[in-house]
Amino acid sequence: MAGRLPEDEYQRAKSVLLEMMAAYPKSIGMYRPLEIGAHKLINGPWTTEEIQNALRLYTASIAYLQNMVEHRRRYRLNGTPADLVPDDQAHGAEIRLKKAKERWTQEKRRRRKAALREIVEDLRLDPAHANRNMASLKLRAYKIFKKRGKQPQESGQEPLATPATAERPKEKRLPARLRKKLEKN
Repeated sequence: MAGRLPEDEYQRAKSVLLEMMAAYPKSIGMYRPLEIGAHKLINGPWTTEEIQNALRLYTASIAYLQNMVEHRRRYRLNGTPADLVPDDQAHGAEIRLKKAKERWTQEKRRRRKAALREIVEDLRLDPAHANRNMASLKLRAYKIFKKRGKQPQESGQEPLATPATAERPKEKRLPARLRKKLEKN
């Protein structure tokens, strides 16, 4: 199969991968590159297609690619070292790693922009004004979250209220220029 998995297959592949990590903690659980043909040796209640989809997610992960580039060694399912990773495969993994990191960075930026758009809508600000003065927007958002007893989230997810009885986590430090503005007000 080429391309992305449909959502239901993707979710199933993630759960199969987690089960495989629990079944093989010294290899798959540590994101180690597997020896060639290891997929044939995997035993479990999974179909061949489920194993292939799970291993596709596994071999595309940043941790797996980093291990392949840095350590240049493949491992058996029991965690013992097998053969070395050939130079051409390590180079290919390095290219895939660079692309995966770029995609991850773009996704992170997209989520931050979506979160800021949501804040702009909540504050009923003019988007043009918000783009000109991002520092004051972040400061206002921080004050609103603090007033509500919520912590601002970097990921764009809805922040959860902290129960009064629970121990409050340490607040993230604001950049110096925002702290100065906050202290002035």
